[in-house]
Amino acid sequence: MKTCIWIILLVLSCAITAHVNAQVVAELSPCPGYTNNPTANNKSAATKIDAHFKLLQSDLTPAEKTTCLVTAGLTTQLNKQSQADGLLYTVEYQGWDSVAWIPSNQDMYVYDANGHVASRTRRSWNSDTQSYSTARSRTSYTYDAQGRILTVHGQSWDDDAQEFAIGSRSELTWSDAGELLTTMSYGWQNGDWILAASLERTFENGVATKELSKRRDVTTGLLTNYIRVLLAYDDQQRVIERIDQQWDIERVRWQNSVRSTISYAGFTRTSRGDLYNNDAWQPIVIHFTLYNEQFQILEETNALAGSDARPLGRHFYTYNTQGYLIEKRSEFFDPLTEMWRMNARIIYEVDADGDILESRWQELDLLLQALVNTARVVHTYAPAVGIAGERPGMPFSFNLYPNPAPNHVTVEVSLDQPMALQIAIFDLLGRRISILVDTPLATGLQRFVWTPTELPASTYFVRLQTDSDVSTHAVTLMK
Repeated sequence: MKTCIWIILLVLSCAITAHVNAQVVAELSPCPGYTNNPTANNKSAATKIDAHFKLLQSDLTPAEKTTCLVTAGLTTQLNKQSQADGLLYTVEYQGWDSVAWIPSNQDMYVYDANGHVASRTRRSWNSDTQSYSTARSRTSYTYDAQGRILTVHGQSWDDDAQEFAIGSRSELTWSDAGELLTTMSYGWQNGDWILAASLERTFENGVATKELSKRRDVTTGLLTNYIRVLLAYDDQQRVIERIDQQWDIERVRWQNSVRSTISYAGFTRTSRGDLYNNDAWQPIVIHFTLYNEQFQILEETNALAGSDARPLGRHFYTYNTQGYLIEKRSEFFDPLTEMWRMNARIIYEVDADGDILESRWQELDLLLQALVNTARVVHTYAPAVGIAGERPGMPFSFNLYPNPAPNHVTVEVSLDQPMALQIAIFDLLGRRISILVDTPLATGLQRFVWTPTELPASTYFVRLQTDSDVSTHAVTLMK
């Protein structure tokens, strides 16, 4: 029975936190882990990245995750972008083995010159070589002139072919008002893109009132109804009700699943979660959220509702004097002693820009009766070497392949006119480690090979510079 209750709570939690409404002011964004309103979060990359992690690990559909990324601004620039034309942002996941931190995975976010995430690459830690080895997956993004995501392309590394497989693709469409209308998700099968799922959103007065998810029926090959979400708002365009429904194939109708009703009073928000059972709504959980005057979360409390009503857990958030999140403390309610007990916390270290440097997870050790380290995420930012693509009108273009590269990189340059140029290689610290070309070149296509035999596996920058222009690409070297 306890397992069933926790499953129900998880489902309700996902439903409650999945509200998306970019127009709501002074209201918590519902995407998992996103703790401030858009205005407040623009100054705290620590909050953005913590939200990004939680979002990627959540049970939301790919379409809903994309919606959250766009709405919450998680794919836009970090604060470092004000100091650099482009950026490489690296996130390393580590676990604690009672003695030392052990690396697990590494994510590399490459930002373009406009401050948008161009790609995200994940590598895994090789304990034998004590280094990061082959990239395991990569996600690339394209944008329109307004900075809205148009495509999301996911790829996995093929060890046999030694290249990224084609993978999956999502295409997004937008209204003139900036509303995300549709997300079409495709999978690669038998040499062609196959439509696998879709999300369509209906808007009224600038807010989404209905979301319809469909997925491909493996038998017919057609998209069929899957999940429908109905949203209601108050006169301030704040979400006050969300009903999730699933398509009943046998009865050929929509069947209620979970419901959340939200009320607001001052700086407090109350979400009540109900489960539809035996043709009636049954109260299951209540979630209270308290904000400060900057609409940052101060406290969250979860409790069971109905006949078994009792507290479950609560979280406290602490910010520094600049308004950046520096700690999240979690407590659970002990029904035996009827007391709150601290059982976990996350400590955030941020720099002067508000960008996160490290987040450290600690959990209660029942034997020691003390908080001990369990996991850590380390964030690093490349200096102003950055990533800058070719702007329209540049008299040249260049490309790198393969990328990631096992032992050598081919740099392909196409010139519209004769010119003097330099191609230089930089490491993550911004140090120039090699000059590949530094001479006048003729018009046309030129190819150069960089063979970094003595360099460790890492990410490097290849920068092409002329008298008037510069373009920089990132390449991942694998050993």
